[in-house]
Amino acid sequence: KKLAHDDVIIILGGPSYLIGLGGGAASSLSSGSSSEDLDFASVQRENPEIERRCQEVINQCIYMNLKNPIKSIHDIGAGGLSNAIPEIVNESSMGAKIYSSKIPLAEESMTPLEIWCNESQERYVIIMNEKNLKIFSEICNRENCPYAVIGSVLKKRELIVFDRDDKTKIINLPMTSLLGKPPIKPIELTSFVSKIDDNTQNSLSFNQSVKNILELPSVSDKSFLITIGDRSVTGLVSRDQMIGINQVPVSNVGITLSDINSNNGEVITIGERPALAISNPEASAEISLGEIITNISCCYIKDLSNIKLSANWMASSKNKNEVQGLFLAVNKISELCTNLNITIPVGKDSLSMNTNWKNKNINYEVESPVSLILTGFSSIKDVNKCITPELQGGKEIFLIDIANGKERLGGSAYHQTQNIVDKDVPRIDDLKNLINFFKFSQMLIAKNIITAYHDKSDGGLFTTLTEMAIAGNCSIFINKNKEKYNKKKTLENFFFNEELGVVIEISKSKVKELKSLALKTNTENMIIKLGESVIEKNPKLSIHSHKNLTFKLTELRKSWSKLSYNIQKLRDNPKTALEEYKYKINTHKNIKPIINKISFSNKTSKIYKNRKPKIAILREQGVNGHKEMAHAFMSSGFECHDVHTNDIASNILKYDGLVACGGFSFGDVLGAGKGWANKILFNNNLKDSLESFFHNTSKFSLGVCNGCQMLSQLSHLMPGTKHWPRFYKNYSDQFEARLLRVIINKSNSIFLKNMEGSILPLIVSHGEGRAVFKNKKDSKNAIINYIDNNNKKTTKYPYNPNGSIDGANGFTNKDGRITILMPHPERLYNLNQFSYTPKGWYISPWSNFFINARNWLK
Repeated sequence: KKLAHDDVIIILGGPSYLIGLGGGAASSLSSGSSSEDLDFASVQRENPEIERRCQEVINQCIYMNLKNPIKSIHDIGAGGLSNAIPEIVNESSMGAKIYSSKIPLAEESMTPLEIWCNESQERYVIIMNEKNLKIFSEICNRENCPYAVIGSVLKKRELIVFDRDDKTKIINLPMTSLLGKPPIKPIELTSFVSKIDDNTQNSLSFNQSVKNILELPSVSDKSFLITIGDRSVTGLVSRDQMIGINQVPVSNVGITLSDINSNNGEVITIGERPALAISNPEASAEISLGEIITNISCCYIKDLSNIKLSANWMASSKNKNEVQGLFLAVNKISELCTNLNITIPVGKDSLSMNTNWKNKNINYEVESPVSLILTGFSSIKDVNKCITPELQGGKEIFLIDIANGKERLGGSAYHQTQNIVDKDVPRIDDLKNLINFFKFSQMLIAKNIITAYHDKSDGGLFTTLTEMAIAGNCSIFINKNKEKYNKKKTLENFFFNEELGVVIEISKSKVKELKSLALKTNTENMIIKLGESVIEKNPKLSIHSHKNLTFKLTELRKSWSKLSYNIQKLRDNPKTALEEYKYKINTHKNIKPIINKISFSNKTSKIYKNRKPKIAILREQGVNGHKEMAHAFMSSGFECHDVHTNDIASNILKYDGLVACGGFSFGDVLGAGKGWANKILFNNNLKDSLESFFHNTSKFSLGVCNGCQMLSQLSHLMPGTKHWPRFYKNYSDQFEARLLRVIINKSNSIFLKNMEGSILPLIVSHGEGRAVFKNKKDSKNAIINYIDNNNKKTTKYPYNPNGSIDGANGFTNKDGRITILMPHPERLYNLNQFSYTPKGWYISPWSNFFINARNWLK
């Protein structure tokens, strides 16, 4: 909205710290060339707890629709207030008057410059009419979110900032001086010179090369990064990195839902190949874009023009040759995107990619080559129209070779492991091939012809096949016994080159249709039959060529997951790290969920429409799992109400149910759920209200994740909960985010009626989920337990992510009205929220969990 004179300027979020000062300037300096003080002051530090509170304030304002009090909002990032405030008022051609005495400080000794320029995180500048301050203040107080009115908008286009005495003007400048356009120094371009001497000597065996490539960081298993981040929060994640029942991190893309109840959504993927830029920046840009397209083509997105890109450029601008390389790469990506009708609406750059240091009076310097990291996005109409790398077995395997026979090894993982730099790098030699491939892939997906899909990138074809075999837990037999491949060198070129290409699995009955579509899209020359996938007890990857090569899948996994294990054993509990490594390298059964007594009839159609019981979706500062929880109960026939802990005292008994949701209340700094519980226990109004609710036998309660931890601290306010545990830090010493399997035990819990005996996948996302009992025998009262591959209750990691005795992770009170559990059934209410689903499922079995609560109230 257009700003007006005397509109108030507000800081929403945390106080100012002496951090991020000069971050923008420091990022433009060579690493090692700035002062120690500037380096320290430039370090950013996050505060997600405050960010969560800020987001809820913004959400509550947005929900007011036309009555939204916010006129304009700007995040505080680089430059701090010195950047955010001039920019936000300049949009309306206005000025600003700021009182630094009103700016909240965490360090009172900060100078005016430090107050004005610090880049403390999780803060926003908000502008609104002064008459809306009251309602905005009420929202902030409810969300426990700090804010401060620091000044006002001026009609005159000038910026005035007063010192802490509210009298001395420390800044008094016209806006044109701040946001004018400075002259840009022209850059002289010559020609890029590759100073690399080709060195293509190789003395390693094929087997040793395989081992080295799979252990390379750019190729190997990234589980150590993936399982420590919550990938299921919001309930809008349809596809994360993990593939199949064995949860192998090899997904080509990520997919989110547009709405928690919809099948349409957004797909995201990444393309990058910086190693190629050492000798050819243009090739690096080409293959990065090609990788975006080969990745994203596993989904049905229909048209290339639906793809939008974010381009992140990095280079060493002090090196004229690298600047020339940057120009060539930018020019090339612009040319390609124009021809493909793909837009790049956003991007970022960092042009100080060099570091220098001194040792014994000798100066050292290292420069990074031009690097382009592309992020590709597209909307998709059906999130289920996505083919994963998981092999099904008993089918044929084909390579779609977009490079049409080219096998250039330059910049490959194969060369990196031998310290070889070769100018002969992959290129997009003919853009029509890439366009035709895209059309071909979209037809294959639309007609449900292929059963597995994986692009060929880091590590080459051998790595692609290895990852597909691991994901599907089955063997691959490759036949390359033709004359061309009867030599060692050509075999290595074929399996280790990183030219653009895709591997697909297809039923034998569909091969004829595959070839017919290839003819229609001019891709018939790209199709190469590799072999077949086979389900075996001891899976392997076999190559039949000038000599037969056989690799046990367990040995390939040992190399591929070695880096992840080495990092985990240093960062986490080394005992659990070793347990997970052993779990990964052992042959796994093709495990199937067990559905016992759960009806798969579409119970959601039986929602009681005449009366929708009111349920309180309870949250506290830092809680982030309330939206998906509300969706699960709303879809099961409830009327859900957003209830903050601050609202409890106002007639909580009007609700039929109360659900405490997951997240990180009070940042978990006092222990899991303890700050939330203490807020209630030390406030008699809150405590008495909840105690009355818990003892009312017509009411039910549920606590999940952080809500489970919190309710366990309130167990003395509830009847029949003496056997409940408290929850402490995971035995792995790490936050755990996984899709695991649980067995549902016989219990009185109203949520688990007719579900006992079932073995189902369930999401966990917690750092402190280890149940600790006053009496170890109380662990026998668990209503659900984590299980291993033999369907036995287990304490072993990673089947059990937290170390609870026998995987005990859910409990109920004696009459079954009050249930707590650490995993998240609300994040698996719909089938499109699962990272894998067995054949035959058309509704989620976890929907029964919530419908049971509605049936109990009927």
